[in-house]
Amino acid sequence: MKKIFLLLIAFVTLQFSHAQKKYTDKEVEALKLQLSDAVGKRAKDIQVMVDQIFSYSELGFQEWETS
Repeated sequence: MKKIFLLLIAFVTLQFSHAQKKYTDKEVEALKLQLSDAVGKRAKDIQVMVDQIFSYSELGFQEWETS
């Protein structure tokens, strides 16, 4: 029973590893640029959010505004 279970796990793992899409180096670089652009477009919003959160001078475990 244990051998059958291990074989089943090995088979499923092998099937999932082949199901993943393989990207070329060119596609990976394009995805990195796309992600970098998306993050860059939100830089101002992210900075405002960080500044707002850290502007609340609250003691640990007594956070009301931050939560």
